[in-house]
Amino acid sequence: MYNDKISTTGRVDVIMRSFGDATINGISYKKNEPVLVLKNINAQIIYDENNKTARSKTNVLHSANSIPNKILIFPKSLTQDIYKLIGMDKNSGQETLMPYFEKYLSDAGGQFITNQTIDETSDIFIYDSLKQRVETFTIGSNGFVNNLAIDTVYYISYYSKETNQMQRELQLDTIPYLTIEIIQKGKINNINTTCLIKIPRCSLSVVPNLTLSEGTITGTGLEFTIIKINNDDNVVVTYY
Repeated sequence: MYNDKISTTGRVDVIMRSFGDATINGISYKKNEPVLVLKNINAQIIYDENNKTARSKTNVLHSANSIPNKILIFPKSLTQDIYKLIGMDKNSGQETLMPYFEKYLSDAGGQFITNQTIDETSDIFIYDSLKQRVETFTIGSNGFVNNLAIDTVYYISYYSKETNQMQRELQLDTIPYLTIEIIQKGKINNINTTCLIKIPRCSLSVVPNLTLSEGTITGTGLEFTIIKINNDDNVVVTYY
């Protein structure tokens, strides 16, 4: 057994479970109920070392105790399920003032029409082709901007009421303890097997930095601190 050749390959599947009965983002979970499942991702377990070194004229004594300290999980993209850990859901389907900054060409009558309906109660700013603020204008119906001075190019900053599809506050109270199970395919002596790493108790310690780029919204990773209160909290690796 001790000479068995063990190997793992590829990405991992991660199941995050509620350590006990808890409420996360307004949703009630039973003990050991899955909170978040991530497929085919990367993960990393970081060890911490408690060590002591004693030195005399002729001898150096050193002892060390290494234990898993943190786990990093790297989702491919930011999904609605991950949002449960980093943001609070708010009501959808309500009107929200959405900002716009656009460029338009006016007609000979000194007017243009915006792509969106302007909310006249919000702040409206118009600039001419020299980027000078225009002080004289009126807002008509259906987004018409009238009574402009003689110019061709205009820039307008305005708001329009839009019905939101989804809204979340990017803040959340402390997340209760979670249990994390990491599953990866592997081999023992070239025989296919599955590796299970179970972290019985951990706490979300660092939420991801959001990266807004072409394609999808991604994060730098979810970081969890591994909690050990008793021997039941030991991290165990199982092959089956």
